[in-house]
Amino acid sequence: MQEKASASDLLADLMGQGAQMVVLGARLPDLSQAETIRLIRGSEATREVSVLVLLPAEEPAELAEEAARAGANVV
Repeated sequence: MQEKASASDLLADLMGQGAQMVVLGARLPDLSQAETIRLIRGSEATREVSVLVLLPAEEPAELAEEAARAGANVV
């Protein structure tokens, strides 16, 4: 397991490491969750990676819906 400080760092590492799962928190400093998920799904190298999104209970329900529409496996 590796923790990344930004979506850009995550995406760069995913391309070369062959990860099986990504866990995304509520906030990323450089990209939205949905955009990060779309980039993961849009790459042949990472399309099959499972994406788990963790959201605090106080986050709006729309964030969970947006993550699911973007391709998250579990929100």
